[in-house]
Amino acid sequence: MFDPWTFGLATTVCLWLAAAACVRVAGARAEDRKDGPEVVHEGLYAAVSTMHTMLSEWCNKRQCGADIRATFHRVVPPVHEPRELEQIINYAGATGEGVGRTFPVHTGITGRAIRSKKPLVMSSQDATEEQLRTELVREWGYTEAEVRKLGPGRYSAMAVPVLDRSGQHPIGVIYLDSSDRALFERDDVVEIVGIGTKAVSDFVTKRY
Repeated sequence: MFDPWTFGLATTVCLWLAAAACVRVAGARAEDRKDGPEVVHEGLYAAVSTMHTMLSEWCNKRQCGADIRATFHRVVPPVHEPRELEQIINYAGATGEGVGRTFPVHTGITGRAIRSKKPLVMSSQDATEEQLRTELVREWGYTEAEVRKLGPGRYSAMAVPVLDRSGQHPIGVIYLDSSDRALFERDDVVEIVGIGTKAVSDFVTKRY
């Protein structure tokens, strides 16, 4: 049943989240312009961290997605022939990890998002870690050696590609994951991620 009060509250929250994201990203841009290109990734981390905080706060109040992580992978040039992705900031929502890792573009949800130029969601219903890793090999293009290097317990993920100003070539991908198996199938989560990734994408295409 349609509830006008609930709908109005949800709309207000989404608008507030969008405004907060814009303010934080604008601040990150200002810092980057002031300090120079050597700290450009600090601005990117601030933008991704804002998106992560918005989503985590929303989910904490609804008891979903308690361990969400978010990061950004760039396409290693040349972008018109992508072959490799590089994680250029640590995970927001984790203890300082991930930066500098590289991945072939033919593996995983991030690589598939780059190749398809479309946002993608993974939601695994596997009961065990071993079954999840088997699924990653079978469905997502990993080798056995590659899948052993992945962190455990990430049963759901979302990858949103960022295109260059021409809209033709992916230059990176925003990646989120969680142990909550169906987190990124929730309409409210998808809406908040959409707001956050739009702000991050705007920052990336104008700053890099």
